[in-house]
Amino acid sequence: MKNRTRKVSHDYAIVIPTYQRADVFFKKTYTRIIQRYNLAHKTLLLIQCDEDEAAYHKCAPNLKQLRTPKGLLRTVNYVAEYYPKNKHIIIMHDDITRMLYIKPPSAQRTTVENADQLFCTMFKLMVQHHCNLGGFYPTNYPLAMVRQPTITTDLRFIHDPITLMRNQKLLLNKRFANKMDFERTIQYYKQDKRVFRFNHYTFCTAYNPKTSTGGFGYRNPQDEQRASEAFHKEYGPYISRMITHKNGSTSFVLVKAPSDDV
Repeated sequence: MKNRTRKVSHDYAIVIPTYQRADVFFKKTYTRIIQRYNLAHKTLLLIQCDEDEAAYHKCAPNLKQLRTPKGLLRTVNYVAEYYPKNKHIIIMHDDITRMLYIKPPSAQRTTVENADQLFCTMFKLMVQHHCNLGGFYPTNYPLAMVRQPTITTDLRFIHDPITLMRNQKLLLNKRFANKMDFERTIQYYKQDKRVFRFNHYTFCTAYNPKTSTGGFGYRNPQDEQRASEAFHKEYGPYISRMITHKNGSTSFVLVKAPSDDV
């Protein structure tokens, strides 16, 4: 009998949560990613009010829209429940400007030529490695990227501006709304004992922008600190240390191989 290999569908959905930022979305993710890579037919805008429905339709009339509950965390939980289990989903932020890769040993950044091919390859590899969550190197630091293995499946942070999921309907806790990408990473790791990361690929985006057009909300240092302390208390066995950055934002270094009994 011939060995049978599991086929991976190229039918994935790109969902973009966005709120009162039609101008930002048009100039960034829509123009530089969705249009550049001909992904409109796979893309669904997640809209929360009538005003946005009209504004986004005006700037991107070829994109479908889905009305979701108010708030980013409620929106991503809605997506998890809306799609069937194992559906291939890419959650993408509205302010992506580039997708980049390097070819070690060179740290020279090159723009991705075919994002659709990259996403399909990612989902195929995720299935092969038994991972339901995947993503790219979380920061645009080529000198750090070049030192990384091409692929890792231990516990490493999947930064949410571009997140690939084989939907497992895992819901995030509203207490940790400011740390939802860290929680999603840990929750998927707890289930699968692995997450997939393509370390020689990354993206350009704004992190925690200090403006009134911050989409779903700027996090001040006090809010960041409280959220981080509560998160650390909940998920301590998966966290190696907490980092407080100069701008007041916080992040975590995760334990790459947590004990099996956590």
